[in-house]
Parts: sequence; structure tokens; C-alpha cells
Amino acid sequence: LVLGAQSASPTSLVRERVATYVQRFVDDLTNVVAEERYVQEFRLAADRRRLRSDFLLVKYPGEEHRYQTFRDVLEVDGRALRDQQTRIAQLFLEPFASAIKRAGEIEVASVRQSLRRGRLVDPLQAISCLQAFYQPEFEFSVAPAARGAGADVIELTFTQRTPSGLSQIPLRGKALLMEQTGRVIRTVLTAGSGANVRVTTTEFGFNAALRIDVPVRMRDEIPVSGVDAFIG
Repeated sequence: LVLGAQSASPTSLVRERVATYVQRFVDDLTNVVAEERYVQEFRLAADRRRLRSDFLLVKYPGEEHRYQTFRDVLEVDGRALRDQQTRIAQLFLEPFASAIKRAGEIEVASVRQSLRRGRLVDPLQAISCLQAFYQPEFEFSVAPAARGAGADVIELTFTQRTPSGLSQIPLRGKALLMEQTGRVIRTVLTAGSGANVRVTTTEFGFNAALRIDVPVRMRDEIPVSGVDAFIG
């Protein structure tokens, strides 16, 4: 497979590089409490909601491939929710099993703050598909990135063979990567098909304060009627 005039990189090598990068990305982001600002709206309707949340990634002890992300909504349309400010910090003081259970409860409570017919999504779901543990569930192909993407940038396409523990809704997507390092620049994840298709695009960048790569922007879009669409 020829990717450019100067290089030829087999798909298996690209998969190995991105898996190594993704593991480091997850390790670096683990237990970092980030502030997330999430805007929900409908393309043709006036409904709009602004959420400010704490966003956290936690790994399962002894299971390098398993991690959980969750958000704790602190503010809705500029209005602070009561008793939210210390919940994330308290999780770090609890045993892991009870902390994960409590985190799930917080996530459920946060989803209730979403607009009706809207949703809150994980900006890192596509990253899971690129982990070494889950790669066997997918078919991969590599191609040159679109013109203007930058030097050493390639496109890795992935398609889930069958629904699994990772997702019961078939997933497919693509990731823009740095060919030599596997560093992820952008992911586009498509779930479902036809009228039920959902597309989530996440862009990644370097955070100078933390000195690690982080998700910096996400756009999520789903059809909700014959002409309208929900955007997050």
C-alpha cells in the first residue's frame, strides 16, 4: 500500500503505532478532571442548552484496556446545580468499586440535564475502537489523507465486524493520524445506519498546561425528524 512518494507503511504497522499512542493517551488523561462546555441545539428549532461539566476518565485497576469516562454537570444555562462542586473530588477518596458505582449514578443524573430528544456523548468512544484490545473486532484500511491535512498525516478507516461488548450498535469511522507516531488528530465515528445514523467528530490537540494531548472540540449530530437534526 503506497501512502506517499517517500513511504510505504503496512496497515498492521499503522495499527500497532496507533494502539501504542492510544494507550499512552489514556494513561496520560486518567484521573485528570477537565472542564467541558457542551452546547445542545436543534438545527431548525429554538431549543438550546448550555452545560458546564466536570469530565473525567478513570481506568479499571489491572485492566489496561478498560476505562470509563463520565461527566458531572455543574451548570445548566448559567445556573449552578446544587451540591455539585465537590462530587468529583469525593470519588477519589472512595474504594474503586464504590467510586465506579457512584460515578455511574452521577452520569445518569447528568444525562437528565440534556435537552429532550438530545443526548450527551463520549468524545473518546472512537479512541476505544483503536485500542489494541478491541482492534480485532474491526477491519482496518489505510489511505493518504485529504489534500491540506499536513505532512505525514494519513487516514485510518475502521469498520466493526459484528456488535460486541464495546458496542451493540455497529460502529464505523475514520481517524486522521500522524503516520510515524500514530498520534490521533481527529476521529469521526458513525453509529447505526439510515434514519438512525449518528455521527460524532472529535478533534484533539496538545494542552500546554498539562503537557498532554486532550480532546479539544467535539461535534455530534443525529437526525430527529424528516428535516431537523440535533447537534451537540
